[in-house]
Amino acid sequence: MSRALRRHHRARMVARARALFTRWGDDDDTVRRNAPRLADNLCWCSCYSCGNPRRHFGFCIYGRTNSILTRQEIRAEMALREGILEVEDTQ
Repeated sequence: MSRALRRHHRARMVARARALFTRWGDDDDTVRRNAPRLADNLCWCSCYSCGNPRRHFGFCIYGRTNSILTRQEIRAEMALREGILEVEDTQ
């Protein structure tokens, strides 16, 4: 990735963070100071609602979580099951 592209994406994410935190009602000085720092992941903290669900609600054993899956994982699992059912129906 070129330096110009990295700078473009960084500026885009800082602008997005600025817009998001302005909508949340923060004052301009706080937004200007914190937006570049929080532009990487747009997360204020590491609480359960902002962080990774596996860190807060479950733990990994042999690559599988014992509790909730993310939405993307649920969709992938459903697609896999539907694909298996379609193959079984054709046989």
